[in-house]
Amino acid sequence: MLHQHFADRRINQVNLRREYFRTTPTEVREVLKAHSVELLDFKLEPAAEEYMATRALLGA
Repeated sequence: MLHQHFADRRINQVNLRREYFRTTPTEVREVLKAHSVELLDFKLEPAAEEYMATRALLGA
């Protein structure tokens, strides 16, 4: 359901097995709520420790 909803935001148009989309956690949460999906745990700001460490190494 999420893949269909965000299909126009798919990053990789060639390899459809690569399921990455340009969206925000808030948008995803709203679509899930609209479809009455029960959310047990949903973080709007994940830790992303490796991403943050990479940014720090790059001086970003």
